[in-house]
Amino acid sequence: MLYKRKPSAFLAYELADLKIQTDDLIGAALNITYGMANSTTDMMKAYYETQQPYQVSLMSGFMYLKGITKFRENPKTNHDASIVLLEEALQLAPNFNLAVIAIDAIRAQKESLETK
Repeated sequence: MLYKRKPSAFLAYELADLKIQTDDLIGAALNITYGMANSTTDMMKAYYETQQPYQVSLMSGFMYLKGITKFRENPKTNHDASIVLLEEALQLAPNFNLAVIAIDAIRAQKESLETK
């Protein structure tokens, strides 16, 4: 029996995340756009990269994915544009540790490229 999932902002997030990992950046952008258009302020996304799991708004999660997608489009030149998007995610959710980690990593890479 084939099980179909109904389109939702949560499903769009998971698909966008997978598409970023497989370098389908156009597909990820489409899922991010859909998810942002269909998210509400009360929708939350859980993250587990720390010992203490935490939640942020799903919209903040989509801003994070948008920043990562922007960076992956051109990792040598899109540092600043990516950081702006990730900082927007932090404005929506100041406790968003994964966004802080991404900003730090992108800044470190930018500095490394500038010193070469």
